Amino acid sequence: MNIFLNKNLNSNLKGRTLLLVLFAMINLVGFSQTIYVNDNSRTGDVYTSAVGNDVSGNGTAALPYATITKAITVATAGTSIRVDAGTYTGNIAVNKNVTLMGANFGTFGTSSRVAESIISSGKITVSGSGAVILDGFYVLQTSALNGATIDIGNTPTIVRNNIIERNFANTGITPVGVQTASGATAAISIYRNLFTGNASLGLFSSHRTWNSGIYSNGGSAILIEYNTFQNCRTAINSDNMSSGVTISNNTFGTNGTHISFGGSSATSGSHTLSGNTFSVTVGYTTINLSNVTTSFKLDITNSTIGSTAAASMSLTQCFSFESTIIHKGASSKNGLVTFVSGKLFKGSTTTLANNITYATAGDIIHVASGTVAETVNINKSLKLYGNNYTVNPNDGSWAYNSSRATETVITGAGITIAASNVEVKGFKLTSITSGGTAIGNTNPSSTYSGIEISNNWITNTSNVHPIWFTASNGNPFSAVTVSNNRLETNTTTSVSNMISGIDLWRCSGSAITGNYVNGATYNGIKNDGFGTALITGNRLVGCKVAGISIQSTYANGQIVIAASNTISGCQEGIAVWSSTTDYSTIKFQLNNNTITVDAGKLDVNYPAIYVQNITSNDNSYTNQINGNTVTYSGTFGSAPFGVISGGPASASYGLSLVGSLGKLDVQNNVFDGGNVAALNLSNANYDMAAIYVSAAIPVSYSSGGGNVTTNLAGTIRVLNNDMKNFKNGLVCYDFINNTLGNIPSGVSLTVNDNSIVPGTGGKAFIAGSAGSGIAGTCNWYGSSDYTVVTSKVTGNVTYVSFLVNGTDDNLGATGFQPVTGVCTGAGVVEPSLGASAAVYSLISQTNVSFSFTKGNGTKRIVVAKAGSAISSNPVNNTSYTASATYGSGNQIGGGYVVLNDTGRVVSVSGLQANTTYYFSVYEYNYLDAVINYAGSLVYNTSVTTPQPDADADGVPDAEDEYPTDQYKAFNNRYPAANFGTLLFEDLWPAVGDYDFNDLVVDYRFNTITDANNEVVEVAYNFVTRAIGGGLHNGFAFQLDGINPNKITSVTGSKAAGAAWISVSSNGTEAGQGSNANILVFDDAYELLPTQIGHSFVNVSAGAPDSGKDTTQIVVKFKVNGALPSGGAQNFSSFGSSLFNPYLILGQNRGKEVHLINRVPSAKVNSSFFGTDDDRTVPASGAYYKTAQNLPWAINISTTIPYPLEKIDISAAYLKFIEWAQSGGTLQTTWYLNDTGKRDITKLWPH
Repeated sequence: MNIFLNKNLNSNLKGRTLLLVLFAMINLVGFSQTIYVNDNSRTGDVYTSAVGNDVSGNGTAALPYATITKAITVATAGTSIRVDAGTYTGNIAVNKNVTLMGANFGTFGTSSRVAESIISSGKITVSGSGAVILDGFYVLQTSALNGATIDIGNTPTIVRNNIIERNFANTGITPVGVQTASGATAAISIYRNLFTGNASLGLFSSHRTWNSGIYSNGGSAILIEYNTFQNCRTAINSDNMSSGVTISNNTFGTNGTHISFGGSSATSGSHTLSGNTFSVTVGYTTINLSNVTTSFKLDITNSTIGSTAAASMSLTQCFSFESTIIHKGASSKNGLVTFVSGKLFKGSTTTLANNITYATAGDIIHVASGTVAETVNINKSLKLYGNNYTVNPNDGSWAYNSSRATETVITGAGITIAASNVEVKGFKLTSITSGGTAIGNTNPSSTYSGIEISNNWITNTSNVHPIWFTASNGNPFSAVTVSNNRLETNTTTSVSNMISGIDLWRCSGSAITGNYVNGATYNGIKNDGFGTALITGNRLVGCKVAGISIQSTYANGQIVIAASNTISGCQEGIAVWSSTTDYSTIKFQLNNNTITVDAGKLDVNYPAIYVQNITSNDNSYTNQINGNTVTYSGTFGSAPFGVISGGPASASYGLSLVGSLGKLDVQNNVFDGGNVAALNLSNANYDMAAIYVSAAIPVSYSSGGGNVTTNLAGTIRVLNNDMKNFKNGLVCYDFINNTLGNIPSGVSLTVNDNSIVPGTGGKAFIAGSAGSGIAGTCNWYGSSDYTVVTSKVTGNVTYVSFLVNGTDDNLGATGFQPVTGVCTGAGVVEPSLGASAAVYSLISQTNVSFSFTKGNGTKRIVVAKAGSAISSNPVNNTSYTASATYGSGNQIGGGYVVLNDTGRVVSVSGLQANTTYYFSVYEYNYLDAVINYAGSLVYNTSVTTPQPDADADGVPDAEDEYPTDQYKAFNNRYPAANFGTLLFEDLWPAVGDYDFNDLVVDYRFNTITDANNEVVEVAYNFVTRAIGGGLHNGFAFQLDGINPNKITSVTGSKAAGAAWISVSSNGTEAGQGSNANILVFDDAYELLPTQIGHSFVNVSAGAPDSGKDTTQIVVKFKVNGALPSGGAQNFSSFGSSLFNPYLILGQNRGKEVHLINRVPSAKVNSSFFGTDDDRTVPASGAYYKTAQNLPWAINISTTIPYPLEKIDISAAYLKFIEWAQSGGTLQTTWYLNDTGKRDITKLWPH
């Protein structure tokens, strides 16, 4: 027995193939026989060494047979027949258990192959009960054979690794490459073959190729996999498809049809094809469900389409692939092919209705661009997506979003939703049947929830309800979301059609957001439902009645939030109302909406916001009208809609409140009347008003045959609103009796903290004189004058106290936020000018006197408090007793009243030294017991009583470092906490050994200043630590910019005896011009002794320590207050940077060594500059540095050790060179004893 498996075959295929082979071979007997066959040519032979001969041959490799039939005839069960390369004609009957091995045995039909064993133009018939293998042949059909070229009976068979090709004109026959017996129970495996044919005459009726590459008519163990089909009319015909037929991992190239399913009777069931790769060619068919039942389902989701996994295909690819499948009623064919899990694709070949029919609940149906002119009834849970299902039709400015792709257009009867969990997204609906509904359900037969309508564009309709859900009874709809739709250009003949843009009746839990509605013939959005509704972020334009209508005709307890909507050009902006006799409760919030009213369009006197009969005195919930902006423009009567009789309108109102309102807050709104004038008023009380309050419904509603009327009821608060540019502010009117309205008993109407500025001749309040009245205090009426305010109020209104300042304290908030503490308006007005300009005439440790400029109050009080200002203002209508002794007067805010008079001078005793006292001056007016303080105009001033000062120099003893010396006050030490170190090299202008120990001097000085911050004296302390130079050097310092005439005396110098010394009478060096120079010593070697055996002092390793020398130089500027001839030296211009120390080299007065870039004295010999290593350039301010930026003197503001003799400083301080060459910008702490910065073995001391 010979079994050959390709080593590269994947493990799954190997396993399945081995099982099949073993299954096929278990009946074989005699496993050792091999028969060889060759044609009459040796070309390409791989098995034999001679041509074949059926007569003289014996079936060996040396003497092969010439025909396959001869070999089969002599073969015994289990024989392997090796057929060499060549051509073999005639029919072949395989009726025993044999393995036919072509020259390409084991080589895939699509792989590179050797010379072929060609079975040409014959028919291969497989029969019997024994297993048969056909492997490695090139089966070429060039005749008019009808039916199968390889015809497999109910015999265990493997057909593999073959090329099966047809090349003959079709003459009305149906040639088949491989055909299996109908209903075969034997295991039949067909794999790794290449099925192909001649495509020169196309792949349809006149083809030259296979009518079917494989024809399978059912079976219990049919395996078709890893084959490649190219240029077949139909690659696979699978009739009577059953679970026993496996079609997997095949590759379908260009074929007329890849797979066709059918049979003599319609096939049913659910089937899965896995791992196949399908090419997609426009005009050709991928899957043809030619004769299946409607329940037939084919799952090919685990497929590759072209080069893309089916699940990863773009929508464009999916629609292209869908167009190649015949199913879902296409060409009257039944069944469903699913290639992306949970999704169907409606292209041009199927109807949307059929897609809905074949879809399973939860599926998505993608509908391609184009027009769908059919009735759409969604009766199961589906997601119906048009081509723009993710694209909002509205751009950022509410214009049509031009970035949308080509639209999926629905025409005709629109879309009816009759199921739960339905989404409709991304469509354009146009030319919808007049009188119909574009999207919705107006006759539900059940209850539905979870409906979403988004990203749709509904346009160019006539008498159509764009989005409408309604029912005659019950609560059929819940959780309805309508978002980001565009509704426009819906014409109608009459407003009586009551067509709203979005109309949700009997819906609960609805959300209407982000929609654009233009030109609704009734309301832009109408909500009349149950539960909670959210209406946010919509744009409503030109609605002929209301932009938003929130009403309740049958439900109780509805909660509606309408927020951040923009409404313009509608007759009403927002209406919240109940029209039933026993009206139902509506709980609502109208927040942050923007309503623009064009007065010219109004047919009747509609308000911008209308609230009517929303509750049966239910006070469990506070309704809100908050943060809205209402603006008017236009001219009444200029261009009315003309849809409501009786017009045009004569006036309008920002907000109209009618009937029983429960708890209602109207807060933080802007009502701007735009100074629009009323038209032909029949009653002046109907004039423009920001808020109109009625005791009866002004419009007749038919309910039970009569008007619905009710008295005003509820708890109403009107707070922080900005009412402007209307003729009137708030008007209360009785429309039943046609008189000014009285607030009914039990009604609470509070109007506080508003800005109510009526127009010329108008009123802030107009109400009846009786009733419970309006609590209207703390409002701004455009004036702080009591007389003016009084003229703006008519009726039973409590308006005092009123605001006396109309400033909005928070311009970032909508409405009006008054300044705190200005609700003081009364008959006695608050002063408008505060006190100012205090002048103190006495400030001692216990007494203070000052005067100030008075404001315009009748009187004023002054309140004093130690340590801080008072914490509260005086209280209106309260009189306070004053006392000039601190602590004895009445208290206010922790302070004491020290003056209550008409005057302007304050004298206070009983104070504490070194204490700050804060004085607050309040102007006030009064009349009898009415007192009005100008709290907002308080004038505050403060003074501190002096501290003890023993020497009377003006500096308190606590701060004076010389408390008993009037001429001294402060010490200013540098460095602040320790000595600094100066290190010099004395071979300038040459570099020398660069050990920086030729002279090492520590220094610290203290500048004493007086109370005027003028320098009194400076004590300089110099500690000489080392002398490592061979020269006898002097040491001095220059005070840069300090003229010698600023100095009275210099003492402590150790410079004496040298011939070059010349000192002025004040102790400074003579001849130094405008910079004072002080000589510290003239020879360092006179300060410290050298040790026996050593030439230098304190620089050689192992040398005895010669100690240190301290020199103190005292430079006096002022003596007992007396100034030198040059006048005072202020400390502010006497910084430590003026200190300029230097060496005088080898008793040569003209040879100085200064710190880098410090200016030398006037006695320097400039001829040394620029010589040797020096690169001084005075013109550019460069002094005492080398070309590498290295110095001859170093100043460190702390004490550091110095290098031993002949040790280059860079060897002791490892970061020195980097610091010096960078100009001091790098390694700024090079001298510290940090890791990597010092070699302490090279330092003194060490």
